[in-house]
Amino acid sequence: MLAVGAVVGAALLALGLAIVDRSLTEESVGRPPNVLPAVDLAGREVVLTEALVRVATMLGGVAVLLLGAVALGEERYRRRVLDDELARARRVMAAWSYHRGAPAAPPAGPGRGPAARA
Repeated sequence: MLAVGAVVGAALLALGLAIVDRSLTEESVGRPPNVLPAVDLAGREVVLTEALVRVATMLGGVAVLLLGAVALGEERYRRRVLDDELARARRVMAAWSYHRGAPAAPPAGPGRGPAARA
């Protein structure tokens, strides 16, 4: 889901670079913008401002939240996305806890361990 937010944020950032100029940002923010880099391309100044980065990041985060709400709200998405991820996380945690506990466990001898219980 984070990849979706990153892609949405990057797309909005690219769109903002193509559309928003220094004067429009100054009108919106109400003061001179904090320009990170500025480049001249084909006689047009392309500016990356702090405000543009913040807005693109925020809207990417909103996209992640919306996708999460849809994934949790609809049963078929929940089964496909969330349940698969939770099952994978359970397997990873079980393997990790087994691996962490294996060196500390006493050696299995006669009458000990899972084989003796069966």
